[in-house]
Amino acid sequence: MAGTEDLEQAARRIVAALRAGEGLSVETAQELFTAGVTAYAARRLAGNSGSPLTQGHAATATDVAITTTAMLEDVNIAIFELGLWQSMGGKK
Repeated sequence: MAGTEDLEQAARRIVAALRAGEGLSVETAQELFTAGVTAYAARRLAGNSGSPLTQGHAATATDVAITTTAMLEDVNIAIFELGLWQSMGGKK
């Protein structure tokens, strides 16, 4: 199993490749995104309130809206239900 340092180096190489315009297969991109989402959720549930985006990120509001909408559709949650969950204290 790879150590934390190995994983950090691999992640940096992937980010650099993506920023340079090198693509990943759809399946690999989905696996990376899913792993990132579940890791971020686990950290939020453990009390880490850090942002899911890096400081100075290049993601636009449109990027976030498109991605969030697709994620909600994939897990069959309507925006109304998300708002209800957040109002009931589910927001971390």
